[in-house]
Amino acid sequence: MKFFLLSFIIVSEIFSICIGDLNENNGIDSSDLTLLVGSIINNNSFNQLSDINLDLQTNIFDLMILSDYISNNINPCELLWGETTTVSPEYYFTSDIDSVQINQVKEYYEIARSAWDW
Repeated sequence: MKFFLLSFIIVSEIFSICIGDLNENNGIDSSDLTLLVGSIINNNSFNQLSDINLDLQTNIFDLMILSDYISNNINPCELLWGETTTVSPEYYFTSDIDSVQINQVKEYYEIARSAWDW
């Protein structure tokens, strides 16, 4: 059990999703900015990674925030303990956990996220 837990922590750290990292290379750079501009111009559907300000829309405000990250050399994908992050949690389904439980975890996460208003 300890091995499984340790493996889960390591794998989730390696494959964490970062809002704004559109090419999923674990960093914010000009290629992410290019992808976001293309997404806005082409009016592509909403993408969780492109909604940087978490308003459920991909628009010019997300572009401004991403541009600010790049110009100020800020990488919100770097996780530091005790600091606020915009990295979304990952959910893993297994055969021994019912989907109802996973949906409850997602629901409680959303309640906590909105209560903490980040």
